[in-house]
Amino acid sequence: MCTSLTKIIDEQGNIVAENKLPKLSGNPVFLSPTDCLTALRNFESWAAAGNTAIYRKKALLESGGSIKELGAYSDGFIRKVV
Repeated sequence: MCTSLTKIIDEQGNIVAENKLPKLSGNPVFLSPTDCLTALRNFESWAAAGNTAIYRKKALLESGGSIKELGAYSDGFIRKVV
């Protein structure tokens, strides 16, 4: 999975909102499975919003895929499962 932080910027280039998730690194970084587990234990919602996530299709499908009944929470749930 690849993900990033989200910022909402208006027409003038001003940041009007951004997510308040913990920043694990100031630079692009690879997190090992152990690093991901540690971050998940320390910050429960450390991965950015679903609108910035890119999944490896095989991993997503092997994890059960999106669960329609979860509605808007489906992406957050599957992100943790993957």
